[in-house]
Amino acid sequence: MDFVKDQSEREEVGETILFDRQLVIDYDRRRNSNREALRALQKSSAPKAWVNLGDMFIRLPTDTASSMVQEEQGRISDAVDETRERIKENAKKLEEMDGLKSATQKNGAHLKAFDLKPLSAQELYHIAQSAKDDN
Repeated sequence: MDFVKDQSEREEVGETILFDRQLVIDYDRRRNSNREALRALQKSSAPKAWVNLGDMFIRLPTDTASSMVQEEQGRISDAVDETRERIKENAKKLEEMDGLKSATQKNGAHLKAFDLKPLSAQELYHIAQSAKDDN
C-alpha cells in the first residue's frame, strides 16, 4: 500500500513539473507578443492606439498603452521566475523522493546544483568592466 502512495506522490510532483514547464512556455509566448506590441507602439506616430483589454478594445494614448504593456511584461517576468523556482523545488523534491545517490551526488552535492542562480546583466557588466580594468 505504501508503494502505491509513494508512486502517486511522485506522479503528482512529476505532473506539476510538466504543468509548470508548459506554463513557462505560455508565459514566454505572451512575453514575445508583448515585445511585438511594444515595438509596434514605438514605431507608431499616432497619438492614440487601440488596446485589447479582456473582451473589448479601447483607444488609449500611445504612451499609456506602452506603459501598460511594460507593466505586464514585468508581471510576466516575475511569474516566470516564480514558476522556474517552483520547477527547481519540485525537481529537487522528486529527486529526494527517488533517493538517488550516485558517486557524484554524495553529500547532496547534486541537489545543491539546483540552487544555482544565473548572473544578472548588471553583474556581467561589472565583471566585463573589471576584466577591462585588469588589462
